[in-house]
Amino acid sequence: MKLVLTFIFVFFFLFITGQKNDYRQVIEWAKDHSEKNPKTAIDTLLRTAESEKNKGNYLEYTEILTVLGQIYAFELNNHNLTLDILKKIDEAYQETKDKNIRVYYLLVLGYINYANKEDSKKVFEIYQKCWEICPKDHPKWIYVLINYGGALVETGKMDEGLRMTIKAYDEAKKTGDYGLCTMTSRNLGVAYSYKNMSDSAIFYYKRALQESMLSGKQEDILDAKLALAIFFYDHSQRDSALIYMNMIINEIEHFRNHESRELCYRLISKIYEDKGEFKNAYEYSLLALQYNDSAKISESTRQLLAYEFELEVKEMNKKTESEKRQMEYDREKQELIYIIVVLGLITIIIFVWIIFLRLRNKKKLLKIKAENAVLENQKIQMDLEFEERAVATKTMFLLEKDNMINKVINILSSAVEKNNELNRKVITDVIFDLRNSLNNKRWEEFEFRFNKIHPNFYTRLEKDKPNLSNNEKRLCAFLLMEMSSKEISNITGQSIHSINVARTRLRRKLGLTNSEDSISHFLSKLTGSGLAGEHSLLKEI
Repeated sequence: MKLVLTFIFVFFFLFITGQKNDYRQVIEWAKDHSEKNPKTAIDTLLRTAESEKNKGNYLEYTEILTVLGQIYAFELNNHNLTLDILKKIDEAYQETKDKNIRVYYLLVLGYINYANKEDSKKVFEIYQKCWEICPKDHPKWIYVLINYGGALVETGKMDEGLRMTIKAYDEAKKTGDYGLCTMTSRNLGVAYSYKNMSDSAIFYYKRALQESMLSGKQEDILDAKLALAIFFYDHSQRDSALIYMNMIINEIEHFRNHESRELCYRLISKIYEDKGEFKNAYEYSLLALQYNDSAKISESTRQLLAYEFELEVKEMNKKTESEKRQMEYDREKQELIYIIVVLGLITIIIFVWIIFLRLRNKKKLLKIKAENAVLENQKIQMDLEFEERAVATKTMFLLEKDNMINKVINILSSAVEKNNELNRKVITDVIFDLRNSLNNKRWEEFEFRFNKIHPNFYTRLEKDKPNLSNNEKRLCAFLLMEMSSKEISNITGQSIHSINVARTRLRRKLGLTNSEDSISHFLSKLTGSGLAGEHSLLKEI
């Protein structure tokens, strides 16, 4: 019974790759030639796998690796090479995180554990995990159902295993793939055999044979007949078993490996032995021994070839590890360069930002200084205007006082002649006192104070307009302080009309006849610099 299940899984593994893509021709060719020329088949598959990987076709790459695993496991019987294939499939999954690749990995891993007679519970856990993660649109969804159903049967969960396998058959029927239908029907036959339901088992075994004939694959047909022969032999139906074995013997060359042929000859020899036909039993046992010898020779050849490939794989793995280390070194180097470049850019950005902030702050500082200078100049100008007004007011008061005293002196002088000697003496004394109170240097004092406020005014005025008289220069000083004609008249004792005429004449001499500028604005240009220095002199007035 176990033998039947083994053939079912071998069949599955042989046809685990079913997508019809361009690389499928290579896969089919490799499978057809893997028995007679495994080295050529392996080399071809390795090149094709590497090509698909370089293209970024990881699903196709994994599928080709699966076929390589099949050859390593069944043609070369080399567990290490098969595990190396599984490692590469897992690496492809780790790189892509593609669940489809993970499904392939678990399918193959489960089968290898089964073929190596591992604990059936472990195999069941692998296929259960595969069934849990496999999406229903996965190309191997039916295979997942088939293998999970078989694992359930193997662990004694018959009813659940039957339901899963029937579901797999329904899905296979929808595809029209008779190879899948054959596989599923045979699994159902095995399950019913486990349940000792012989009629149901025979029904599904025969249906598997019918479907294999529809598929047209000769080895599938032989496998289906062999499954029936084994079933009838296990149930002591020697004649029925012999019928199917005779069918197989006539076409035994269609089996791809010597082990299957040896098995058939041993089984038919056993049947003839049980029937008492020892001559036939002996003849077939000799054929079995012949294929056993061929199988041993083939096994030795496979072992040598496997050893050769194992050495090549080790060398390739060393080379791959070296390349990986080099790639890791290059990657770290690139990362270091990237970090240096990023840090450099960040440093440049920070440096530029600092310069920008400094320039901005400097600009703000200059703006503040300029504003402060403007405010300072405005303050100085206001102080100057205030001091000018103060000087003008004080000077005007003093000059008006002198004018008043002069008027009183004149009045008293005219009165002296008309009074007696006593009065004349008194008036003369008063006149003397008044004349003593006059300050004849009042104008000198005014000009002294004015020069303190505008120290360069007369120099600049003389340099710019050398043809001005002293009275006109004095008028310029009054106008610079923005005094009105009336105020100037009160100070100088001249009439307002005389002042206005003098202003008109001064405007002409200054060249402002056709200009809109006022005389005071023109004169202020002469004192445009040195205001801060002049401001300090105002404190003395």
